[in-house]
Amino acid sequence: MAWQAHGANRLSKRAPEKKYQRRYLEQGALRINRAAKSAMTDQQIDWFAVLVMSGKEFIAQRQIVRFGPVAFVPITRRYRRINRTVKTKKRLAFAAISGMVFVGVQRGAKPWYDIFSSINCAYGVIGTAGQMIAIDGAAILRFTDHWKSANPPSEQRYMRSNHEFEIGDTVRVVDGPLDGHIVDVKDIRDRWAYIVMDLLGQTNEIQISLDNLEKAS
Repeated sequence: MAWQAHGANRLSKRAPEKKYQRRYLEQGALRINRAAKSAMTDQQIDWFAVLVMSGKEFIAQRQIVRFGPVAFVPITRRYRRINRTVKTKKRLAFAAISGMVFVGVQRGAKPWYDIFSSINCAYGVIGTAGQMIAIDGAAILRFTDHWKSANPPSEQRYMRSNHEFEIGDTVRVVDGPLDGHIVDVKDIRDRWAYIVMDLLGQTNEIQISLDNLEKAS
C-alpha cells in the first residue's frame, strides 16, 4: 500500500535546466549516494521507500535533498545510445530499482508535505494500513549490494538494447538468412557471436553479428 500526498507541484513547472541533463544527473546521483551511504549507519535517521515516476529517479533524488533528507538510488550501468541520432552506445547509469528512491529522514522531522507539494515525480511512500514503513539503513545497503556500479561487458555496446545476452544463453536470430532460428551462444568475440548448427548433416561453427541476435525469452 502506498501512502500518497498531492500538491501544487511548483518545481515541476520550471523550464528544463542544465543541471537536469543526463551527465549532470549521473554525477549528482553518485555524489548524493555517497552522502546517503554514510548516513545509513546513523540510528537517528529513518529510511523510507519513496515512489517516483519511472525514469525520473535521479531528478526526484536531486529535488528531495533540497528539503533536508538524504536520498539513495541504487545504480546499475548499461550501454545505450545517448540520443536517436548517435548510433554508438555509451555506458550510462540507470536506477537499478525502477520507480523508487530510498529517503533518509532525521527522526521527528516531517518533510513530506514540502516534498509531495513541490515535486510531481514523487507521489507516495511504501506503507501498510495507512502508515509509512521505516526501513533499516543497513538493510538497504545489504539489499542493494549486488547493484554496485559495475561496468557491463564491453560487447554489450553492440547488442540490441534490453535484449543483451552472455555466453551460454539461448538467443533468437532476428535478421539475416538464419532469421527466426533459436540457437545457443558458444562464444563472443568483439562484435561477433559464435554458434554451432547442423547444416546439411554437418556441424558448423557460424559467426553472427551481435546486433542480429536477441536473448530468447
